[in-house]
Amino acid sequence: MDTSQPEDDVDHRPYRMESSPKGICLILHNEHFAPNEQNKRLPDRDGSEQDKLALENIFRDLDFEVECRDDQTSEQMMGILDAASTDPRLQKYDCFVCCIMSHGEEGHVFGSDGLPVLIKDMTSLFKPAYCPQLTGKPKVFLIQACQGIESMTGYEEQADATNIADLIPEECDFLIGYSTVTGYVSWRNTVKGSRYIQSLAECLEKYAASHHLADIHTMVNQQVAKPGEKTKKQACTMYTTLRKRLFLGPTPDPTATTSGADSSKKTGPK
Repeated sequence: MDTSQPEDDVDHRPYRMESSPKGICLILHNEHFAPNEQNKRLPDRDGSEQDKLALENIFRDLDFEVECRDDQTSEQMMGILDAASTDPRLQKYDCFVCCIMSHGEEGHVFGSDGLPVLIKDMTSLFKPAYCPQLTGKPKVFLIQACQGIESMTGYEEQADATNIADLIPEECDFLIGYSTVTGYVSWRNTVKGSRYIQSLAECLEKYAASHHLADIHTMVNQQVAKPGEKTKKQACTMYTTLRKRLFLGPTPDPTATTSGADSSKKTGPK
């Protein structure tokens, strides 16, 4: 009997994250909204300033070059992303992160003018055909926005009012995290900010050095979905075509095959 082990043809090395800064973190943060062409106005997203500050702080700590754009129209959002996809700095950086916070619905997020932007149009700008500087490099989109109008079930939080199936990227090296699942709203406290962004910032601070991003997003879901007597239910989701593990903190031993050598050690940025 042949008891030899099959050859391991999996490359266990994580993505290269050695540049300093590691990459650009672009934050598109829409809090205030003007009437749209039909003279309808989306409600302001009270409390979202706390989410913006949390993301700015954690990604600066993780050695990203953070750029924030507030209250951008739909046309401006696409213009900013188009410019970001051709930024010459991407050639020397190892990663690109885009955080989008706005109202959303059925595959879209809304500009500050109340007009929709297709999420897949946003992510497509960073595929290799349009953004060769990021070929083979991880591209992360983190989206705080509703994906429908259904409520999973509690106290009065505001909702960020996107069919996910069409949003899965065709090319590799994307991770797209959503604050909620298809058909449901995403909750935001008007004082403290959203569950998703606040949990994401907390988990990145604790685990960015020891766990790769896909596992961290699972931890975020555990926190977001945690039962609470007075809270409305929510579960976040993630679509990924990453080919390797992605560590946003200091890269661990490349020979390690698990997401963290010692999950009890929380070695994120101080």
